[in-house]
Amino acid sequence: MTLIIEDGSCPTGSNTYASLADADAYLVPRGLWPVTPDVPGESEGDPAIPDPVTVTAKEAALLRACDYLNTLQWRGQPVDWQRTMAWPRVGVPQPGGSKGAVLPDNVVPKAVAQAQIELAALVYNGTNPLAPVERGGKVIAESHSTTEGSIDVIGGDSKSDSYTYSEGAPIETYFPAVSGIVAVFLSVVPGKSGARIVEVGRG
Repeated sequence: MTLIIEDGSCPTGSNTYASLADADAYLVPRGLWPVTPDVPGESEGDPAIPDPVTVTAKEAALLRACDYLNTLQWRGQPVDWQRTMAWPRVGVPQPGGSKGAVLPDNVVPKAVAQAQIELAALVYNGTNPLAPVERGGKVIAESHSTTEGSIDVIGGDSKSDSYTYSEGAPIETYFPAVSGIVAVFLSVVPGKSGARIVEVGRG
């Protein structure tokens, strides 16, 4: 697949806000996804190449993360209502700017690319942010237990958690490493209204 970076210039076919190289540079040192191993070239004597299976999986994770970001309720309006990419946008208030200041309509905030990278790590490790989810917000009751084998014991090797959510609990999962980065640009932060946030692990 080909990643076409949306840099604010609206290139045809853009499908990501971040490159694979940028994702590797950010995620690998943090242990959030692996270094892409090299494999032998197609013919004897050919130089080694990045493992195409790993590259494809990482690129797919970036695409899915971008898909999720494009579903969020951002401030302002897209520059073209027919584009599937949420950015660039018009009428977005500039964080820290003077009253009435807005972002240029030909930029994508760096926070958007970073949020995509953070989410891509979750996707790579098995989270599907666009899958149907159980109510993930306001908890009205909860219980926790640990077991050793099939017996409930304190400090056991297996832990289970059970939550009961209020009727008004939002259905969205809150990803603090994602929404927290771009909250200033959002009109609605997914899952943030809940009293307790669940399913926020990084994989």
